[in-house]
Amino acid sequence: MRIRGLDNKHPPGQQLCVQKAAIEAQLQQTLTARSALGLDDWLDSLSVEDRQIIRLVYEEGYSYQAAAPMVNMSKTGLQYRIDQICKSPYAYG
Repeated sequence: MRIRGLDNKHPPGQQLCVQKAAIEAQLQQTLTARSALGLDDWLDSLSVEDRQIIRLVYEEGYSYQAAAPMVNMSKTGLQYRIDQICKSPYAYG
């Protein structure tokens, strides 16, 4: 019995190449969008602690509840800190 992937038009090795190319294209689009929005400049303007908070919640997808202990804060404290970070004048360009 053969195990087949979702793509039956390409052999497994070629499927990996197609998937890799798609991921690389998506990554390039993300990097281009970040640059166009000035997101990297904004992140660079933040303190190391604030950048870590933003990375955990918005890039890695942790909930406030899960991210809070990682930065030694309560969930409410983390929510407040994110509000303050996003209200900073530089956040609006």
